[in-house]
Amino acid sequence: GGYAYRLAPADAPLTENTFRKLPLAFDGPSALRWDGDRATDMRFDSAARGWQVSTGTVPAGSSWRKNPIPSGLWEREGPTFRPVCDESAACVRGYSTGGAAQGECRCSGWSNGGPLLPNVEVVDRVALPASLSPGRYVLQWRWDCEESDQVWASCSDVQVVAAATGAEPEAKAGVSAA
Repeated sequence: GGYAYRLAPADAPLTENTFRKLPLAFDGPSALRWDGDRATDMRFDSAARGWQVSTGTVPAGSSWRKNPIPSGLWEREGPTFRPVCDESAACVRGYSTGGAAQGECRCSGWSNGGPLLPNVEVVDRVALPASLSPGRYVLQWRWDCEESDQVWASCSDVQVVAAATGAEPEAKAGVSAA
């Protein structure tokens, strides 16, 4: 399981094959952020944790990262991996007994009525290829689930603008960049 970011020209068919042609490389550490507040950023190095790969991926050489939020099956087997933050005693106790209330955990579990604090965000920075032409694109975040056979995707329209001389191209969207 893992996730990746990819681009497709906005005027192209938005198919798996189209998105596979423009995978984006990760650029720097990841962060968890709560409620959109940059002051809450908790940065961590996915590559140093062994959570980033670019070998054996599809398409070849593309970069994938592991979802940094472990599932909440602690009552059965403990977290599937060590969370990036230290969870509270209430979170661990709740997961161990199957009774964690919504909002007791900061970075473990699930948030749709589960114990994970609502509005937690995974923040990444990606590099655009220097050869990318300015224009309209669709940015895709694709997540292949680790513990099920589900694939999730989310897309956003972006505009790539010409960079200043010697600078990398830049994408602009209706959301703030990390």
